[in-house]
Amino acid sequence: RIEAATKHDSQLFYGTILTWLARAQLANGEIDKADRAFRDALKALKNKRPDEKEARAFALTEYARLLSNMNNSQEVMYMEKGKVYLLEALPLWKELGDNPAENDCAKILQRLNKRLGIAKLTKGIP
Repeated sequence: RIEAATKHDSQLFYGTILTWLARAQLANGEIDKADRAFRDALKALKNKRPDEKEARAFALTEYARLLSNMNNSQEVMYMEKGKVYLLEALPLWKELGDNPAENDCAKILQRLNKRLGIAKLTKGIP
């Protein structure tokens, strides 16, 4: 049991550290590195215990924030991916009872939906 708890805690720690690393990389304009770190964080955070759910919801929300702000030829794909992550994060925040985080996530989703509609319209995508 101790070994299992240690493994779980190390995965939680690893996922949390990767999320913060990705945020720092994003702030420095290192988009590719941030993308990779967020993906690795989500792999580490399995969503089984409440502390893991919170860390996963945070990583999902922050990763979606990154994806929703991408401006390149693949922006629609990134925004669609971000939308999926936000839709996974919203019920986690609700379950955890974190109203400010849930509201923030919902606002990002609302902005993303608006941007996604405009991007699809400009590119002629239904």
